Amino acid sequence: MEELRRAYDFHDWQSFLDVYYAAAAVLRTAEDFYELTAAYLAKVNGENVRHVEIFFDPQTHTARGAPFAAVTEGIHRALVDGGKNSAPDFV
Repeated sequence: MEELRRAYDFHDWQSFLDVYYAAAAVLRTAEDFYELTAAYLAKVNGENVRHVEIFFDPQTHTARGAPFAAVTEGIHRALVDGGKNSAPDFV
């Protein structure tokens, strides 16, 4: 666990990018993007956040061969489901 924490001790932009691209490499299918987005929404909903703006970088994934549709479909489905499963005032 300590090694993982040290990986997030960024020294410069490149050290951040190295971790970012390594983490992004596991996202390949619509289900991967769904699970990541759903986990994020569950976390912020539990923290009483009521508005989020989702940004994503499809080029990071399409450059590795992940279909653009997998990225957008997974994220979209999680957003739709997140709206159904959250507090009534969740936007």
